[in-house]
Amino acid sequence: MISRGLLICSFYLKKKYSRSEDDILNLNEEYEYDGVVYSDFIDMFKGFIINFSELSDDEKMMKMFAIDDGSVKNQRREGYSILSGIINAGAYGIEGEITNKTTKKVVYKRNKDDADIKNFNYLIYIPEDVEDKHVIKGIMLFETIGTYGVKTITIQNMKRFFSEKYGLTLETRSISVRIFLEKLLREDKLSRITLVKNNVSRDPSDNMFYNVGREEKAYIKPKLKDGWISMLLEKIDGIRETEIFEIEDEKYDDIKMSFSHAGRTKTVRLMDIDRFSMIEDIPESVYPKNPGDRKKLLDYMENTAGQYADKMIFVQQ
Repeated sequence: MISRGLLICSFYLKKKYSRSEDDILNLNEEYEYDGVVYSDFIDMFKGFIINFSELSDDEKMMKMFAIDDGSVKNQRREGYSILSGIINAGAYGIEGEITNKTTKKVVYKRNKDDADIKNFNYLIYIPEDVEDKHVIKGIMLFETIGTYGVKTITIQNMKRFFSEKYGLTLETRSISVRIFLEKLLREDKLSRITLVKNNVSRDPSDNMFYNVGREEKAYIKPKLKDGWISMLLEKIDGIRETEIFEIEDEKYDDIKMSFSHAGRTKTVRLMDIDRFSMIEDIPESVYPKNPGDRKKLLDYMENTAGQYADKMIFVQQ
């Protein structure tokens, strides 16, 4: 079974060349540029869709890109709006042979100009303004298929288009690592936790080693208490390069957590948390047997965005 997942990021827009927070765009309000008035961010994104309704060729990335304008759905819910659709993208530049797995015969010889186009679902989530609180941040979700994804090329094209067409700079951020790890911890997906000391024990009775080396204490498939989960999440929020973790009167230099996720095991070090990224797994049960029936998948993407939105701050403080 080919693994499928979601890459999730938050985003906001500000006027080009501006460093002032006052110039960050309110996503639900009108925006005027070069004599044209746009009703909100969704209206501007529809312009992006129209611009890329036909396959474009990024020769530097050697990748084709288009948005299927017939797949676009814009829906308003209680408290937020969503826009979803399909991105068609694929790379070229590699020669190869397409072989039938049953007959073992080559059915097609691929040349360097043949792009392997795949269909990727995306969803944009924009909370509504509440009273005098203006929403400046939204969420974007991009489907991944195996090792293939479209986040990088989509964001790259959006940055260029929004700059040239609207005079805006698009900024994206990874969804809070804390939110993602909390979800995995609460769902008991932790397969191992390892407490790390960069120096071995200084106990004089331990005469096997010199006082150098590395000591690790591992717990397999631990069931963490709420207090432990809270402690780990607090460490994630305030991590520093010189952090020392004190646990049960012992001091540790790092904590490693391994998760069973999307059919694989991935390990994150708390002292390297800023470089951590992970793909949100998509359950096989939501995938349509009929490619045209995307309702379950889109419902799952919308629900996932809502779960992250519940723990994020979207308004200008």
